[in-house]
Amino acid sequence: MHHVETGLTKKQQTDLRPSRYVCWTGDGLHATDVLHLGDHVSRITAEDPRPEHTLINAIAHYIDATPTKVRTCAHIAAFLSSTRMREAVTGNDVVICFTVLRQLACNHDRSPLNGHQRWRALERLMNSRTAQATGRVTSTAYRKAIHGHPIPNSTRTVTPGHISLLISRHEEFRQAAMDAINSKPEWVREQATRRRRTFRL
Repeated sequence: MHHVETGLTKKQQTDLRPSRYVCWTGDGLHATDVLHLGDHVSRITAEDPRPEHTLINAIAHYIDATPTKVRTCAHIAAFLSSTRMREAVTGNDVVICFTVLRQLACNHDRSPLNGHQRWRALERLMNSRTAQATGRVTSTAYRKAIHGHPIPNSTRTVTPGHISLLISRHEEFRQAAMDAINSKPEWVREQATRRRRTFRL
């Protein structure tokens, strides 16, 4: 039987409850929290017969995160499948921030390197003198190491044509855009209103 408010089962809510106490905004997420959420998301979507986007939205609502952040955590957990990799990013004195984990697992910065090569680059940075001295691997340093190219995030550089190109060429960007739209009730209502007007015409 599903909970009326969230659409999640009691067991799913119990598994996800620790994630409700995590601040999912910003870049200060600990890798342990990211992996914990990602593992549960993957299990829930594998066991629950409902559409994945429905479950992702329900999980995001329950833990007060965005659907994109929830989906990304699942990608990161799936990428870091080995115990050795997980121990490296969680048990090391060097902090690996969420942005670096996303660059690693999702190739968010469009690196020409494959997944194994991106992991080897991160290992080298974690063991570098700079990381040992500062206690962290910065997203800028990692982007440079994997030859990545950041996606512009300024409204002055993103035109409608650019967004259209990204949507047509990148499945990840298209899914993120749909998640963002579907997570805003007012946008969903507006689209429904437009469809009704079009139908009447």
